[in-house]
Amino acid sequence: MQVRIEMDRGRGWELRHEGITMLTEEQAAAQLPAYCAQWPHRIWLEGKLIAEVREPRYLRSVVIRH
Repeated sequence: MQVRIEMDRGRGWELRHEGITMLTEEQAAAQLPAYCAQWPHRIWLEGKLIAEVREPRYLRSVVIRH
C-alpha cells in the first residue's frame, strides 16, 4: 500500500514521509501518535485519509479516524 504522512507546522500541510507499507489501516492509525511529538499529523493510505492527530503528543494524543 502507498502511505503518505503529512504534518502541519503552522504553514499548512506538508509531506513528512511517503512510501510503501504493509500496515493495515488500523495498524497505521495506531502508529500515528508516535510521529506527533510537536506538530499535528495525518496519514493517508492509497490516497484515502484514514487518521489524524490534531494535538501534539506532549499535550494530548487523540487519533481521529476517518
